[in-house]
Amino acid sequence: MRDIIELLREPKPLSYMVATVSSVSTATGRVTLAIGTQSFPAVPYLLSYTPTVGDKVQVLSSDTVGMLVLGETLATAVPATPTVRTAIVPANRSMTWAQDTNSGANGQATDGLVRQGTDVLQRYSGAYVYPAATITLAATEIITQAEMLLNRVDPAPAGTASPVLYELTGFSDAGEPIVELPNSFLPQDLNTADALWVPIPVIWALHVVQGTSQGLAFVASSAQQALVYSEYAAYDTVVLTGNTAGSLRLTIENSP
Repeated sequence: MRDIIELLREPKPLSYMVATVSSVSTATGRVTLAIGTQSFPAVPYLLSYTPTVGDKVQVLSSDTVGMLVLGETLATAVPATPTVRTAIVPANRSMTWAQDTNSGANGQATDGLVRQGTDVLQRYSGAYVYPAATITLAATEIITQAEMLLNRVDPAPAGTASPVLYELTGFSDAGEPIVELPNSFLPQDLNTADALWVPIPVIWALHVVQGTSQGLAFVASSAQQALVYSEYAAYDTVVLTGNTAGSLRLTIENSP
């Protein structure tokens, strides 16, 4: 049998623990540690560490040597929880301009219904116009979703309507579009009397917020005749549940 003295002389493994500094004696270079309900006085610490009451510290312990404070534990940063808000950007003008299908001449634009499509005599294009700087995005905010409120009037031609949406950079004094940006988007087919929030490209909504795009238009042209419907559908400016048709609803996430 091994001698008890031999067993006592064997080196014991070091253990690691976390403790809280409950008092400090700079004169002796010692601290009192609290671990749970137990208190451990006169524990030395490394010279590289300046103790403060309340610190969470890393401690090495050995049955033969005792305890030694290595230093303060590194705080684990808790990531901020992203916040989400919804912003409404209402259109401040809605209008339609007409092009004579025989002469190609554009008619005077008028405020009111927004139309797209072709009848026997006219090709109709309409737009919603948005005021500049309606909302401001913080540096940590991004638009994650954009929707447009479309309300197809009743009565309207039977069947579904397939609107084709474009960005516009501005309008002439007559209300006609100055520049029609090339990318088009087919939001969603609408039935008569539908009133729906339909998704649109997020980048378009960002352009509206930044002021680089002043409007979103439903433009009918000869190149789009396969996409539009005979007769026109109209998207009106009736207030629906507190939001005017043509409004943009933006989902904005803040990730600090």
